[in-house]
Amino acid sequence: MRNWLENNRIYFETFTPLLVSLAAIAVSLASYSLADRQLKLSTIDTQPNFYLKELYLYDPKIKQAYESELKIYNSGADISNFKKKINSFVEIEHYNETGKVVDYISIIGYYGVTFNSSDPVGELSLTKGENNNLKYSDVYFDFQNLNVSQKYGFVFLNLKHATKITYTNKLGENGVSYFIDNLPVTNEKYIEIMSNWKANNMIYIADFSVEHIKEKLIN
Repeated sequence: MRNWLENNRIYFETFTPLLVSLAAIAVSLASYSLADRQLKLSTIDTQPNFYLKELYLYDPKIKQAYESELKIYNSGADISNFKKKINSFVEIEHYNETGKVVDYISIIGYYGVTFNSSDPVGELSLTKGENNNLKYSDVYFDFQNLNVSQKYGFVFLNLKHATKITYTNKLGENGVSYFIDNLPVTNEKYIEIMSNWKANNMIYIADFSVEHIKEKLIN
């Protein structure tokens, strides 16, 4: 045995330090992984969790939802300096000889009145507009009653809302969240829809009419 150890000493002298080094690397990687997980968990504990709800107020006399409200909630960590911006669009999807075309009409006043809470969590804001859904629905159904498919082909109307939320988290870091309707989206998606916002050609919801939609289909 002694002779065998002497004869194989070079292998022990070569591989033992290598094995020790590999073990040290493995321990370092495990420690880094644990620290990374702990950092991610601590970060989660400091982040808010925003979600939006759109509620409709129903009038049994006219058998229709006459008004809608948009509420913003935070079910995550406390925040401060909460601000939000809501832009409304009527999205017009139609088809011409080149294919599908999507146009937008910038609408103001649909969500024109806001009530903000001072609480850092829970319901942060309620935004509404007087008879906003009734005004939009009147135009929508008037347009559908024109039997537009014979003149313009298939036309689809959608009311869209782009929301930007800015805030400060528990660590004092500023953050931004974006939504289209009730769904969270990336900054890129928010910029994409906001590129259709025309500040010099906005239509008040009270003035919105079928003629505004026809103009988009003709041009």
